[in-house]
Amino acid sequence: MKATFLIFILIVTALVVTLAAILRGSLVAYDPKPTVEIPIERNSSRDSPAGDTLRLTCWNIGYAGLGKESDFIADGGRHLRAPSRSHVERNLAAVVHRLRSEDADLLLIQELSRGNYLTYGLDVLDSVRQALQDYGMAFTPTVQVTGLPVVGNLQVGEATLSRFSLSKAVRHALPSRAPLPGITVQHFNTLEARLPIAGRSRQWVVFNVHLAAFDNGVLRRQQLEALLKLLEAEYAAGNHVVAGGDWNLLLASTNFPNTAEERTKFWVREFPADLALKGWPWAVDATKPTCRTVERPYRPGTNYTCVIDGFLVSPNVEVLGVETLALGFANSDHNPVRLRIRAR
Repeated sequence: MKATFLIFILIVTALVVTLAAILRGSLVAYDPKPTVEIPIERNSSRDSPAGDTLRLTCWNIGYAGLGKESDFIADGGRHLRAPSRSHVERNLAAVVHRLRSEDADLLLIQELSRGNYLTYGLDVLDSVRQALQDYGMAFTPTVQVTGLPVVGNLQVGEATLSRFSLSKAVRHALPSRAPLPGITVQHFNTLEARLPIAGRSRQWVVFNVHLAAFDNGVLRRQQLEALLKLLEAEYAAGNHVVAGGDWNLLLASTNFPNTAEERTKFWVREFPADLALKGWPWAVDATKPTCRTVERPYRPGTNYTCVIDGFLVSPNVEVLGVETLALGFANSDHNPVRLRIRAR
């Protein structure tokens, strides 16, 4: 509900204003440079170059707190977190099991969280890390603050995991907004991962995407423009480019059954047609939804659903197949998307 979300923002802003003197030091403590190389946890058992073909899965796991029983206040719901710790435990176990069973070469995951109020103290990031020790991993936070009212400490971000050797991982800042001068809570970014290709001088360059959701569309457009420039530069250099994740923009025209009120769709925006890259194919499954509204717990045919998760590939990449896994939003407000590609 848009009105509820605006009231929520006003309340939070008032709290931040009141406590600015206390919070300022912690809120600006995380102030990353525009471009930062991210350490790679080299726990991969297959330290070798990638091949001409890749299998990828992208998934916004909603910090294991947005399963089918959950609603969320920012979407117009009533609650800030899942109904109980046991719900988060169940969601996390199912997410980890699914990620392992994917047997993907690369996993692009959004909304991984350290233990905090929203997760009832469960460390989602570490659980995924421990369960997927045969992958190399790079992680970068989007939110990293301490001392927030009610919530306490927060660290939530994106991770790229690879079964092949990662030569480099780089965090590129995307346009963000500051609710108050000098205070930016969400540092939007895209995480670039580079994989050598056996027998080729060029590389796979994979971008993990998670754009803004609750702006009026202007910020998302600015982020998209910055992201597409990065993609075009890598393609111009001869590399094979893939960008996948949660775009928070409609990637396909759909009309899945729902009875949701229009006000629950306040955040929905079309992909700007004028920004489409000529010759760059989209890999999207329009037959199944990838995201649901979270103004209420999930009920098929009730919540609004759409396709905002998927992949964009450069002209020198062939799409062999794409599939959204219809998991019924059981353990996240997003469904994962699989992709198979080949370098031309």
